[in-house]
Amino acid sequence: MATDATGTPTTNFSIPKFNVNNDAPSGLGFNAAMDVIDALLSSRTGNLSLTSGLLTVAHGVTIGDASNTGFPITSMRADVATRQMLLLGISGDTQPRMAVQGDGKLVWGPGGATAVDTNLYRAGAGTLKTDTAFQAVGDIAGSWNASLLAYDLQTSAHKLFFGGDTNLYRDPGAVLRTDNLLRVVGLSVGTSGYGTTFPVSPLDGQYFTLVDSITAPTYQWHFRYNVNSLSSFKWEFIGGAPAHFRVNTLESTTSASYTNLTTTGPTFPAVHAGDYQVRYGYLGNINVVGANAQATVYNSTGTTRYTAGEADLSSANFVTATAEELITVTAGSNVQLKYLATGGTAQFAERYLSVTPVRVI
Repeated sequence: MATDATGTPTTNFSIPKFNVNNDAPSGLGFNAAMDVIDALLSSRTGNLSLTSGLLTVAHGVTIGDASNTGFPITSMRADVATRQMLLLGISGDTQPRMAVQGDGKLVWGPGGATAVDTNLYRAGAGTLKTDTAFQAVGDIAGSWNASLLAYDLQTSAHKLFFGGDTNLYRDPGAVLRTDNLLRVVGLSVGTSGYGTTFPVSPLDGQYFTLVDSITAPTYQWHFRYNVNSLSSFKWEFIGGAPAHFRVNTLESTTSASYTNLTTTGPTFPAVHAGDYQVRYGYLGNINVVGANAQATVYNSTGTTRYTAGEADLSSANFVTATAEELITVTAGSNVQLKYLATGGTAQFAERYLSVTPVRVI
């Protein structure tokens, strides 16, 4: 029978809710009679309650102090890696806004009835990973020490810096730019950089390889686009062998004006307008003393003569005549050799036309 302070019998009694045992392995013990006084505890201040095995603290808990060194303040073990050990949210949420899983993964969600959809976790030794997008309002720095910054992402300037002295960033007009040198060890060029027609909307400094055929090209010309060029032909030739055309057949003419021989050509089909360097010639003769055999370059689709000069000879013996000139060609024309004899009969063999672009549209 319980008594009060004066020794008078009383029906009031006290059962310890729990006790702290410094020497016990568990440290914290709960009395088996807790269920008897759950209602008493719940009816007090409301700061602490134990209902259906759940301990609820209304205003917070302080665990440990500065002197508690060498021991974990709180230790929790999960039965499976994906078990959510610590859940945070607000009143009314049926899904956590943040949770810590047993494997250490942090997960977040919008709360309410919507499941978590964002995470951050250890993917391997020294590696932190998220399976979703990551946005930084401030800068991001990597491999930082007092003397070296491996990289620094300046989100406000939209620039990526390496080693403190090298950068990479977007220049206006969908251009990726660096203010330093760019060394490319290996470069794979797709179909957009190689073809029979130039890109529709080229960028300044863009490269393109022009060919007359994808499957069996007779020439491969490499160009760079120069938006600042004063010429209307802004694709500038920077490499490649000349396109070479040849007719070996020996044929003749008595025409005093430029004309085609029985076998026309040689002919270069100029798909693109531009400035071209042409070199042409033949092996020929003329059977009248004082007369000349001549060849020059025409636009075969019209009557336009492209060259001011000609390949000329005045020998009765077969000799070689050559000429070279810069010409401006219209798109879709055929650059072709034509021939004449100023007197008598002129013969032409081993005719050739060599074309190298300078700049094209």
